[in-house]
Amino acid sequence: MIGLMLHIVSIEFIHSRFHLKIIAMSIQNAMTFIKNVETNIDLRKACYQCKSRSELLEMLAGEDLAFNEFEFSEAVNVMLFKCQTYEQADCVKQTELWFSLFR
Repeated sequence: MIGLMLHIVSIEFIHSRFHLKIIAMSIQNAMTFIKNVETNIDLRKACYQCKSRSELLEMLAGEDLAFNEFEFSEAVNVMLFKCQTYEQADCVKQTELWFSLFR
């Protein structure tokens, strides 16, 4: 019985670690998007063709930049924490505001 319980706990731990890894990758995708959307003209043009936030997120997933709204917010928080100047923070905040315009 104890062996079975340890096996179940082991499986749950592996599953939760895998889940955390996926979330971390998605937050990294959102951070990559925030960094690149200002400088990558092709990415920005593709984003402007999207009519809704769900269409934007779907297009980004097709570009291997999959993330959801929560992960985007987390990425913004992480990037703001890392900013060393007001200018860097302004760029992140502008991207956050721009993203919020998609409904």
